[in-house]
Amino acid sequence: MQIPSLNIFHDLVPLGTFILLAVVGMCGGYLAKRIKLPDITGQILAGMLLGPGLLQLFSEHSLHEMKIITEVALGVLTFIAGTHLSFKKLHNASKRVFLFAGADVVITFVVVFVVLSVLNIQNISGRLLLASIAIATAPGTVVGLIQAKKARGVLVKTLIGVVALNNIAAIIALEICKIISVELLSAETFAAIAFLEAFALSFVLDLVIGAFVGWLAAVVTKHQHEESGLFSTILLAILANVVICQYFPLSTMIVSMAAGVTFSNLSYHTRRVAHTLEGFNGLIFCVFFTLAGTHLHLSMFKVAGVAGIVYVVSRFGAKALAVYTVGKFSQVSPTITRYLGMCLIPQSGLTIGLVISLNEFDVFVETGLAASVAAIALASVVVNEIIGPLATEKSFDLAKESGQGAPRLVDFLQEEFILIHLDAKDKWDAIEKMCRFLVKTNHLRSIRFEDLHQSVIDREKEFSTGLGHNLAVPHARIPSTERLMGVVGVLQKPIDFEALDGENVDIICLVATPEGKENLHLKVLGAISKIFMDNVSLHEELIASKTSAEAYDLFQCVEVHEINYFLDDNI
Repeated sequence: MQIPSLNIFHDLVPLGTFILLAVVGMCGGYLAKRIKLPDITGQILAGMLLGPGLLQLFSEHSLHEMKIITEVALGVLTFIAGTHLSFKKLHNASKRVFLFAGADVVITFVVVFVVLSVLNIQNISGRLLLASIAIATAPGTVVGLIQAKKARGVLVKTLIGVVALNNIAAIIALEICKIISVELLSAETFAAIAFLEAFALSFVLDLVIGAFVGWLAAVVTKHQHEESGLFSTILLAILANVVICQYFPLSTMIVSMAAGVTFSNLSYHTRRVAHTLEGFNGLIFCVFFTLAGTHLHLSMFKVAGVAGIVYVVSRFGAKALAVYTVGKFSQVSPTITRYLGMCLIPQSGLTIGLVISLNEFDVFVETGLAASVAAIALASVVVNEIIGPLATEKSFDLAKESGQGAPRLVDFLQEEFILIHLDAKDKWDAIEKMCRFLVKTNHLRSIRFEDLHQSVIDREKEFSTGLGHNLAVPHARIPSTERLMGVVGVLQKPIDFEALDGENVDIICLVATPEGKENLHLKVLGAISKIFMDNVSLHEELIASKTSAEAYDLFQCVEVHEINYFLDDNI
């Protein structure tokens, strides 16, 4: 009698599938780190190795249930990406972010389409679809690497803004190109206008629902100070977005990103989001990237052939050209121009989702266009998810932004907290404008501008905070529920601040310290004095700075970092 083979995994519940993917991904990530590769690369490669045997091991039901994990992971990724689009953070970088994002979208689309056309790769419909898909940069990989490297700086700030915008643009571009392609391929007239109107309505609903969920989360977390409560509220908001999008024809990515943007601009806890979700992210991202890897196979290269190579090269060349063009004709930090292009290489989750969406139209499936476009795009994903994380991680290192995400003693020496070309008539005018700038760039929940301003004035009337050497450090006491915050102003023309040495002041550091943090206050004042008063060349270069990003770069020197050390968790 023949004994039937027993597949112990075939009827495994979805939770078991989740555990196996997590274990495989963790092992892949660990091995990757051992040979100095990003753990994301190891997780994707582990998924690729697991992929060929996955259908034999598991039932279709178990694998289908894993789709919800993908949706949750995309929700978390895009929510976090959205929190980086804070108007308080980007107030002096929005022009730069929109310039790079706009150039990336237009140049990538045009270059990829033209190259494919010149080499006669695909028909015009295929070229349009591939060109629009090429725009997207993987938000999951980018956010995951930023968190893994604890990176922060003008490059990271620009990158996350560009990625958020170009993903929205990629979704819109693909929808429009799908409409055009269906018109080109269909024998019958396609109701393009009606479809476009339906997409526009869906897009608006995405934004409205996401904004509402983000606002609700901000309201609930207003009085939550403990990590557990904040984590629960944010996670529930993300899961609510995912559930809503399962029942209505909405985009999880756009809804969650809109929620993240709204939350970041309304909530006091924006800076804590990534840290709050860190433990959960590690597991969900591991499963997500491993699962994404199972969809990628080396056999795709055989199907894609030369077209796949051309697509990869033209996409990277286009993104590098976009960054170079903006850097050449605008005043941006050289760090961004050098390294941003390499950071835009990653291409995974969103691209896979866009490719799958081609199956919505029978004409794409029947003509074989969906399959041929998928082969080229997914072959590109395989290459870019191996090379991309390496290039991005290396860029953070070369830009010296790796490890800068941890809080420093003077944690407001960041681009968004630096005001260049401050025009003030006298010290009182300067103090008022600095107080307004502090309120503009920080979330204050327990003190009004008027009270903050009066606190600084009262302190200044006791005796001048002009310390000498052209530096003034006005300061205020704020409620203990706030955190220490501050801003830096570089004056257009020096003003009389009644300084101790009688010299006029051209650099002002406004510091607001919570009650009960007197020891920290003294340490910050001491560090500011050493940074600005003991370094004559730094002072001269700050005065000559043309942008806040340029001033921020000056604070990245070794001398400043030795003074402005990382804080221990218990401080």
